[in-house]
Amino acid sequence: MNVLEWLRQRPDGLQYIDEEMQKLIVDFSLLWMYFEANYLGMDGKPEVLLHMVEKVAEAGLLDGAAIEPAFAHFRQRYLVDGKPSPHFADLKLANKWKEAVENGLRDSASVQQQLDVCVLILNRYRNNLFHGPKWIARFEGDRDNLVHAVGLVTAIIRMSDGKKNQ
Repeated sequence: MNVLEWLRQRPDGLQYIDEEMQKLIVDFSLLWMYFEANYLGMDGKPEVLLHMVEKVAEAGLLDGAAIEPAFAHFRQRYLVDGKPSPHFADLKLANKWKEAVENGLRDSASVQQQLDVCVLILNRYRNNLFHGPKWIARFEGDRDNLVHAVGLVTAIIRMSDGKKNQ
């Protein structure tokens, strides 16, 4: 059975999502599963992600140039005139992370702080994608988010491996 083809034929399926977007969804899903299994001990909770960033930073493996495009995108998407944009609420951040992400987008001085913000946003992309809200919202406006998410997860894996390119 070809699941993508089957979903394309369903009235509530993929007919409203173009093939490029379908590929991005599949790419992010597979990449996240790989990342979570091999780099996060099968636990994608925010605390685990933040600990992983701390370990990468302690090892001196942070690469600011590799995360800058995603961080810039997130800052532009989730802040307007220094305040949370309407998209910020769509992240559905737990209360304990809202202030950290908002302040981090506004005032992150270090690469580690920027990556902390990025992984908290990635965690929400993962949850919102895997638990259904994105299906209901029809992925509107998420193309750039997924492009940056795929690039960011790949960059984090490279940094964790101690490599700039792979």
